[in-house]
Amino acid sequence: MANRRLPLALQRLRDWTAHDQQAWKTACRDGGLFDETGPLAKYPPGRLRILEAAYSRWYTYLEWSGASDLSRSACAFLDVRQLKSFVSFLDGYIAPCSVATYLADLLIVARALAPERNFQDLERIAEYFRRHGRPVREKRLRVVPIRDLFHLGFKLMEGAGSVDGPLRKVLAYRDRLMIAMLAACPLRRNNFAATKIDNHLILTEAAFRLAFAKEEVKNRFPLDYPLPTSLSGPIDRYLAEHRPLLLARRRDASTGTSDKAFWISQTGTPLRPISFWIRTTALTRKHLGQAINPHLFRDCAATSIAIELPAQVGIIRPVLGHTNGFTGQRYYNQARTLEAARAFQGAVDTLIKGEVG
Repeated sequence: MANRRLPLALQRLRDWTAHDQQAWKTACRDGGLFDETGPLAKYPPGRLRILEAAYSRWYTYLEWSGASDLSRSACAFLDVRQLKSFVSFLDGYIAPCSVATYLADLLIVARALAPERNFQDLERIAEYFRRHGRPVREKRLRVVPIRDLFHLGFKLMEGAGSVDGPLRKVLAYRDRLMIAMLAACPLRRNNFAATKIDNHLILTEAAFRLAFAKEEVKNRFPLDYPLPTSLSGPIDRYLAEHRPLLLARRRDASTGTSDKAFWISQTGTPLRPISFWIRTTALTRKHLGQAINPHLFRDCAATSIAIELPAQVGIIRPVLGHTNGFTGQRYYNQARTLEAARAFQGAVDTLIKGEVG
């Protein structure tokens, strides 16, 4: 998680409200005989760029989260509810020590732009992360058994009906199905989010399978995952009940971009990879106490096989795309990838069912 880059492109100073742009200009002003020196004037240009990015990151998050009435200052949204959501978002991508740095920089800018305001909530949260944030350098510390993730998805799907509100019920079922399917088929985020019905999600006589041509896969090897039969019912239900309700929320019914997309957003459009990342990360953090992002699902699957099915460890590398750079082995790897993918899925299925003897 450390050193990962946030997936949202930062807004710039020119995208801030006129009020905040002017406040920034005033805060950076060098004082003279008659003008007061701004609180940010003491920082060198490099440091100012970092502070500007910190506040721009806050703007970007507010826009993504759908915050309304940003007509004056983004400082007005620095309350407990928004900060809690912001920290949860950051924690899904970067180490706690980096979250602490982001919050400290945001606090510096907030105090400079709105000295009349009280930022005790931000101060308290920033101090907590300063004291308790530690670098997370090893993914193995966050790996959980892949069967636990699969069973979590199923358990949460069963409880989706108790969620308040019709839209929230639909979204809850969709997000929980994501967890179960990703545990059974740990694809890369972009492939998983871009799944299309019939193109990638294919119904066979036995069950569904996920297939991607080599041109669609990062390592340029085709993938073909047979999904566990236990997922057939939940997928059928999503396709028959939940997905149509989400599609109906599309504003422009004349566009057909959503017609084949398997994962649909609450606006009726194909779900973006970043939204998929955020949903899975938030859900696992809530129910497991730690964020498991889509890429970490792959590590969980690989580690579970290595520990519990060591005789099959050889299938992990070609399936997850960890191929070497020797040209002479490329054609061998490509020929073996489909076979390895099916064996990998069989191993994951064995782990899910708890049949390790």
